[in-house]
This record gives sequence, structure tokens and C-alpha cells, in this order.
Amino acid sequence: MTFRALGILDPTLTIPFFSTLTILSSRLSFLNDMIEKITKTACDFVRYSNKKTMDARSVQSAIRVILPGELVKHALAEGQKAVIKFMEANK
Repeated sequence: MTFRALGILDPTLTIPFFSTLTILSSRLSFLNDMIEKITKTACDFVRYSNKKTMDARSVQSAIRVILPGELVKHALAEGQKAVIKFMEANK
């Protein structure tokens, strides 16, 4: 998205391939860190409730604890859509 905007502003500008890889690598690292934090927090909730399996409620609670404000609403809505789509595909 950012690269397209840059091309619209000045078609002669280019972004080196190495910079592109660095940007993608940092995004991937961020996503991996977030998944790890959510999983760890959800595991803590499961442990505190003396359950043996992680359910959707513990993951939703972990997301509410980790993510700020408006991101929580979007994350939970997208998660619910993904679960519904998965359930429909596996009928």
C-alpha cells in the first residue's frame, strides 16, 4: 500500500529490494510476538481456571488484555468471522 502511494507521488522513485525485505521481516516479527503474547496470556487464563484445554473464551480474554481500545473490537470481530468460515467449510 505504501509503495503504491509512493509510485503515485513520483513514478521515478523506487524502493530497494533489501528495504522491502527489512520492512516485511519487521512486520513478521511483530506478528510473531503478538501471537506469542496472546498464546501465553491465554494459557495463563486456562491455568488459573483449572481447565485442561484452551477455548475461545480464554483467547478472547487474552486479546482484551493485550490489545488496546478499538483494536480489540476489530480483532474479536475478525476472529469470529474466521471461526464461522472454518466451521462452514468443515461441515
